[in-house]
This record gives sequence, C-alpha cells and structure tokens, in this order.
Amino acid sequence: MFSPNFEPRPGGPSDVTSIIFHHTGSDNGDGTISWFQNPNSRVSAHYVVDRDAQITNMVDTNDRAWHAGISELNGRSNVNDFSIGIEIVNPDGNWSPYTEAQYQSLEWLTQDLLNKYPSITHITGHEDVALPKGRKSDPGDLFDWNRIREAAYGANPNVFPVVGAV
Repeated sequence: MFSPNFEPRPGGPSDVTSIIFHHTGSDNGDGTISWFQNPNSRVSAHYVVDRDAQITNMVDTNDRAWHAGISELNGRSNVNDFSIGIEIVNPDGNWSPYTEAQYQSLEWLTQDLLNKYPSITHITGHEDVALPKGRKSDPGDLFDWNRIREAAYGANPNVFPVVGAV
C-alpha cells in the first residue's frame, strides 16, 4: 500500500536521525491510508498505526515522506529530509487516548527502526518540530512519551527525545 507522495532523501538513508510521531486527526485508518495514496493530497508518512495495532508501511524508510511540513529540529530545517514519520490513528491526542494495541505496535516499530538506523538520535512529536511553534499539537498531551522512551532506551541507550517531547 505505497503512497506516491515521496522522493529520494537528499542525504540518503544514512541521514536518518529522527522519528517523528503524529496523530492523524481522524479515527479512520482506512481513510488516512486512502488519503496518503492520493497523489493530489501531497502528504504521506512512512507508517500508519491503526487503533487495532495494524502497521501499514506507506513509504520506504530510505525515501523522504511528506509528513512534517515546514519544520525544524535542533536548528536543522526540512525535518522530512532526515526523519521517519509515523502517523497514529487518533482524532486528537489531547483528548482521545491511544490504545494499548497502538502502544505495543509503536514499541515494536520504534525498536525495529532503531536497529535498522543506529543513526537515530531523536524521537519527538510533530508539535515539537512544526513551524511556527504552536502550529501543530500532535501527538498530544495524552501520548505516553515515557513508555516510548523506555522502549527506545531498551533498544538504543543513545537515543534522546527532544526537550518538550517528554
């Protein structure tokens, strides 16, 4: 189920240094996947994690998905260039809890990505990289960063979430 909305990474696969978590703004995983498959949408993510734990790979992680928009991380702009985007099906992570099944999938996926890309040093949310600051709020206040951080540290103790994402 690939999305046509991607392009080669300018720095190649060795430039992957970050994972960015998003919420879809919808409770409809199939709708999100369909939207990402539409070339007119001009948006995508590497993965969609549905409420029932299903992980759908939309863009090869060696390529650049179009998930972060105007963005910056640690002084480096165009976060899409060096990150992997994960969309979690959720209408709004500020009031709608994420499911246990989603957390289990996210823990597995995070560990898998850290094993594949030892260059990853940051795991954070769209809310922390989108410009101007405050433009995005995902994955939201109900997202359990401690749980993800614990999964990440178990796989690679050199990964540090961005300040504000924890």
